[in-house]
Amino acid sequence: MFKLSRAISRNLFIPLRTVRRFNYRPMETERKIAPAGAENRKRDHQGGRGYQGGRGNKRQKTQKQKPVKEGSTEEVLLADVTDLFSRQRLEDPKLGEGVVAEDGSESKKSLPAPFTELDVKVLEISSTGDGLAVAPGSDQIYVVPFTAPGDIARVKVIKHFENLHYSLADFLSVVEPSPLRDDSRINCQYFSKCSGCQFQMLDYSTQLDHKKSIVEKRSEEHTSELQSPPL
Repeated sequence: MFKLSRAISRNLFIPLRTVRRFNYRPMETERKIAPAGAENRKRDHQGGRGYQGGRGNKRQKTQKQKPVKEGSTEEVLLADVTDLFSRQRLEDPKLGEGVVAEDGSESKKSLPAPFTELDVKVLEISSTGDGLAVAPGSDQIYVVPFTAPGDIARVKVIKHFENLHYSLADFLSVVEPSPLRDDSRINCQYFSKCSGCQFQMLDYSTQLDHKKSIVEKRSEEHTSELQSPPL
């Protein structure tokens, strides 16, 4: 038994040199003091950016807008937005013009920051079922779900597509209801929480008229595309 214990202890014994080798850490050298102006020269060499681990600050990547896929919901929505935007400009050419300062310079009206709440008036419903609304003094189209034509709704701005003249917004509440709206028709507890339907506050005949107009618009577009040029 004594011999077995000595054999086990001999096999488990780790030489002191090995332990020192594993635990060895070189002593940190004293930091050298750079000559005066060296840091500034380094910063100037890097284009004025501070030195961070041998690299300057990375440039922020600009997110490019993806092209709209043909036949998608986005394409259908964009067609309705473009049509309404053009009609608005024809009715009031000065709508959305910039503000002229005292020095005569003109600056474009800025859009509200994301998550800003504002009141908009719904002009019509798009083919996707979303309300297309405008804010006073602006030609930007706001896409708002669960609204009816004629509603004045309070919305929260989510995202702007400035080049396409529209913004996405969340529906918050109805400030002034449209004559077409009757909330007593809403029988589903999940209405405005799910995306299953958006027209429960409208009369059924109004819903049918809107769906009919969608078919008519799409058929007119496809008919014009299929028409052959005159010989």
